[in-house]
Amino acid sequence: MVSFLRNKLAWLALLIVVIGWLVWWANQPLVYRLLVINQGEYTLDKVSVQGSALVSANDLMNVPPNTHGLIEATISGEGQLRFEVLQGVNRVDMLLVKQGIPSVWSQTLTIEDTGRYMVSDGLAIP
Repeated sequence: MVSFLRNKLAWLALLIVVIGWLVWWANQPLVYRLLVINQGEYTLDKVSVQGSALVSANDLMNVPPNTHGLIEATISGEGQLRFEVLQGVNRVDMLLVKQGIPSVWSQTLTIEDTGRYMVSDGLAIP
């Protein structure tokens, strides 16, 4: 009888530890990465990631032609996620996640010399 209770208590303790770890892990912020590659003719004044899911993010400022930079954004929970590019008097933004969490945690934004803005999954090595 004593060994039966000891086994039950051991399983209960293990279950409590596992549940505690799962709760802790679920509350950890997630990191979204956006690699920005400027293949255009003009300097990008500012590139930022914005949205209701955002906890913190770094912006890229003054990205010259034929260079690249990385934005790392800390996300907590679900919400909206978008990027914004300011280039002179032009402003381009795109919704990456309408509501929820990103299905892809690393993406590449390429600004081509033709003025096209392309978003692809993964981090492309420039």
